[in-house]
Amino acid sequence: MKKVRKFKLYKYLPHTIFERPSDTEKISFEYGTIRADDQFYINDLKYGLWYIYIYLAAGCFFISIIGLTSDKDPIFFTIISFLIGCFCILYYYKHPKKLLILDRLNGLVTYPGFLYSKPYTMSFSDVVAKIVSSGGRASLVFYHYNGITGTSISAGDYIPIRNWSFIVWYMDKNRNLPPGEAFDPYREKDFHRRKAEGFPPPLYKSNIPTGDSIVFTEDFTKNKNSQENNAISKKNSIKKRKKK
Repeated sequence: MKKVRKFKLYKYLPHTIFERPSDTEKISFEYGTIRADDQFYINDLKYGLWYIYIYLAAGCFFISIIGLTSDKDPIFFTIISFLIGCFCILYYYKHPKKLLILDRLNGLVTYPGFLYSKPYTMSFSDVVAKIVSSGGRASLVFYHYNGITGTSISAGDYIPIRNWSFIVWYMDKNRNLPPGEAFDPYREKDFHRRKAEGFPPPLYKSNIPTGDSIVFTEDFTKNKNSQENNAISKKNSIKKRKKK
């Protein structure tokens, strides 16, 4: 399988959980998260950002108009500005989906390429990531095969290091699911899967306690069973009273 090119001078992120990510809440489905369960996490990386291309187009058309009304600006720059503006409009209406897809059980990650290029799919262990600062803002970047260009990634948290920690945590199928009510309905199912596999050791390192939910889920199951037993006992006692 083809792998991402690496450079010796670059300091890439190790596959480690560094910090506790923010909880993945159900409200996140209203802001770009498409799916979050024990099998897949899918996030729309461009949710709410496509309007930027409209602003860029407006700026380019404005520059073109100034170029047409000015004798000082070369016609070449006017034409280039107009063409860029047209491309921004076209891309706004005909852009491909820009999805981050985390396949937890198969250990695969899919993330967008540049503009209309095909998305990249690879084993998570082969993902080359780095925190890149640009214009005073830091972002998590997954590199393309050339090792030079990359895609800005957002999932679970907008703070880059927590963002990366969330992804590593989620992609470690031998750990419990990351924190957040969005994953709560799937914790017990995920626990029983890991139990059937013999609770294999974690795939990636963690600098924080991830609160492996073995004890938590066992307690949860015990509490659930006790509640069900109590409910049955109450029903039986009510039936006995009615018979009397």
